[in-house]
Amino acid sequence: GDTGSDRPGVLIAAVARLVHDRGARLKVILETGELPDRDAIVEAGRTAVAHGADFLKTSTGKTANGASLEAVDAMIDAVVEQPARRCDLAARRPALSPSSGARR
Repeated sequence: GDTGSDRPGVLIAAVARLVHDRGARLKVILETGELPDRDAIVEAGRTAVAHGADFLKTSTGKTANGASLEAVDAMIDAVVEQPARRCDLAARRPALSPSSGARR
């Protein structure tokens, strides 16, 4: 049976198709302060990018645990490892949008 472990990727891919078909770009907000550790942040970033995210953002700033500089570092690793792909008719790498309130 389905464990649900691929559900985030499936959902992101479905939304990415809709967004990209309309010529727009998809930003995925990870709420990194709510994830348990660096590995979880990297995994979430890799999943989002692999399934079509054009931008990754650390957080909305609306949760008790906001973004940290360590989270930004983990997200950089997730984005840098991804190859350029076709999006909006031009090859480009996913971008990172750190929250302005990222703290140590």
